[in-house]
Amino acid sequence: MKQSITQKHGQKQKIKLVLQQTLQETMDLTSRTDSTIPPELGEPIDDDDQSYTERKHNEELEAIQLNPEVGLLPSKDFSCAVVRTERGYSILSFSQSPIDDGFINAIKSFPIFEKLDSEKLLHLLTDERSSDLFGVKRGELSKLIVLLPNSEIITLSMMKRKRGKNEPLDDKYYRIFRSIIFKHIDEINQLTPKDFENIKTFEEFCDTFFKKVGIISDMRINMMEALEYSERAKRTFREYFEFFCGEDGKGGGK
Repeated sequence: MKQSITQKHGQKQKIKLVLQQTLQETMDLTSRTDSTIPPELGEPIDDDDQSYTERKHNEELEAIQLNPEVGLLPSKDFSCAVVRTERGYSILSFSQSPIDDGFINAIKSFPIFEKLDSEKLLHLLTDERSSDLFGVKRGELSKLIVLLPNSEIITLSMMKRKRGKNEPLDDKYYRIFRSIIFKHIDEINQLTPKDFENIKTFEEFCDTFFKKVGIISDMRINMMEALEYSERAKRTFREYFEFFCGEDGKGGGK
């Protein structure tokens, strides 16, 4: 009996080691700044010494089950994960069901250098009937639970626009902002701090950014309105400014 228990314990430890290696490979797809090596699962966890990120990674590891015939299976906690790679943000699905195009477009509207979190995804998705870039099927809202690069977990229902005819201006214009970024995402991902040398002010940055990626005419007007009426859009674009130019135009790219 003791031998049987010992064998089962050994098998469990082997499975945990396999899961640890697999999860780490997934996390390595994210940026160097976001990736963190999870702790050994066979050792007791000391919450006083362990960082927030390590605890989250450990929870994710425990949530995954291993099927010898199928491989990694998702737990009830999440059905897909958003990761940041060298080519930009991508979605890793743990389900056989296809990911809705509206959700894919929403994730693609984040440039590679931008930090993606739950606050930036709130109320971004719309009903599929609106023919919007970020439209999703109603049935998908209750099913998909998403693990973000910063270890936050968000449901698609949280990303859905608020009900009612009078949508908050911040949400409406933030969606316009994201749609413009989405349409120019390839050009935006090619930008470097050298493209903004000698840029000192936010206003100069906006003008140069628009010219570099081809945001002109009516689209430029729409973008300016989005930055005026949406605090989320303005905060996000200021993050772009600080990334490329640094705080107060002192040099960016860090």
